Amino acid sequence: MTSHRLLSQESQDAYQLTCASPPPKRKFKGANLDQLTPFQQKLMVAGDVWRKFIAPSTLAFFLVLPVLIYKGQYITKFLVDTWYVPIMGIVGCTIPSGGAPVAGGVVFLPILTMKHIDAHEAVAFAASTQMIGVGIFAPMGWMSRDPSVLMGSFLKPMFPFAFAGLVFSYLVTPLNKSDEVLLAFTIFVMCLAVYITKGLVHNHLDVSHSDDHSSEKSATGAAQTPPDNRNGQEEKKENDIEAVGAPTETTGLLSDKNMTAAGAIVPKRASRMERRNIKFTPKQYIIYATCCFLGGMLCGWIGIGVEKVTFFLLTYFHDVDVIAAGLSSITMTGWLSFFAFLLH
Repeated sequence: MTSHRLLSQESQDAYQLTCASPPPKRKFKGANLDQLTPFQQKLMVAGDVWRKFIAPSTLAFFLVLPVLIYKGQYITKFLVDTWYVPIMGIVGCTIPSGGAPVAGGVVFLPILTMKHIDAHEAVAFAASTQMIGVGIFAPMGWMSRDPSVLMGSFLKPMFPFAFAGLVFSYLVTPLNKSDEVLLAFTIFVMCLAVYITKGLVHNHLDVSHSDDHSSEKSATGAAQTPPDNRNGQEEKKENDIEAVGAPTETTGLLSDKNMTAAGAIVPKRASRMERRNIKFTPKQYIIYATCCFLGGMLCGWIGIGVEKVTFFLLTYFHDVDVIAAGLSSITMTGWLSFFAFLLH
């Protein structure tokens, strides 16, 4: 009876402890819910509604629309003459939807010109599709997963400069000849190929390395380390520090190598969410503004360009992760494409 009462009391204590423990934090791919601002949480709710209801309805509408327009000629006329357009559209929208900083114009322009369509019309087509694809669908598709990928701290101050470059390219320095458009596109694609090749060789474009996963792995590893091993590691660290010794009279300070070995100064990398909150120094602000202006000019000439420029800036100067840098960059391209389509 006594052992039975003890077991019953232990079960009750365990139940009370379970009920008193806080509920697990809701997590989604990218960040914890409590790491988001109230506005980002609203975006997440809107993205969930978009993913469940609006996106499927919109897809069904666009699939049925050509059938309603062409009616009996849908197969004999529409699909036979423009069979390559659905394939081109799928490829063009899949790349940016995955987070890559490549808008659909890089696919549309060469294919359409190969079909003997004027380069200016191809740029207009790219602008019309990008304003919907990467201006609305791509960012909204990510809202339910991680709304912090749209970095307002970057888009708000830099979009006006990109828009100014777009208007400047149309009013002051337009490319009136199709050959000029194709030359500018060719030069841009060659530079893009060099950048991508370099990134692949040096593993700079690998999105599989997650800060959250790394930190969780480190925390799990530390939790699973036996107490004896941890004590041994602490003793070894203390012995290493003692071996380094105090500053000598000749040097006055520990050398960089010794300080690293002793663990005295180890620069800590900011978290992913902190790096997505962009803060500019005056020098960086000037560099970003100038490059966004030039990228806007590229969008006016060839329909794309600013997303690659801003992606490089975000990953180089602010160490932003690839997904957030790519999505914010192509979103800026989508917004510019809306005005580019109106100007065309």
